Amino acid sequence: MLLLLLLLVLLLLLLLLSLLSLLLLLLLFAYWCRYLASMSQHELNMLFGLSEALFSCWFIGEFFLRVVAARSIAKFASSFANWLELICAVVAVSELAVLSGLHERLFYEVWGMPYVPSFSTDHVRPYRIIVPLRFLLMSRRCVC
Repeated sequence: MLLLLLLLVLLLLLLLLSLLSLLLLLLLFAYWCRYLASMSQHELNMLFGLSEALFSCWFIGEFFLRVVAARSIAKFASSFANWLELICAVVAVSELAVLSGLHERLFYEVWGMPYVPSFSTDHVRPYRIIVPLRFLLMSRRCVC
């Protein structure tokens, strides 16, 4: 009986701790939103450029580690999912490189490239759906 009571108290403490951590996360998110709202557009573009560069580097590094770790390069290259990942990486890096090159600094415009009239983003933007598709394709290989 004492063990059951102790287990119940432990469960209640864990529930309280998880609720407090959720509240802390919500407060941090509210602070982050307020901080982002106070930033200028130039600072936001720089922040998005930095985050896009970090995510793109992580993505390309993970892809090349998978290429190196593949037992058969032919089998790896014949997979549609791997080609999809490569296209996604090329689109992300090229978009970041073009925008940063045009502005001569690390720069990323979330809604496209308004300063390049000869380059329509209508053709590139739909390829960004490849990123969520990659996660769906990777999740089917998950062995839990």
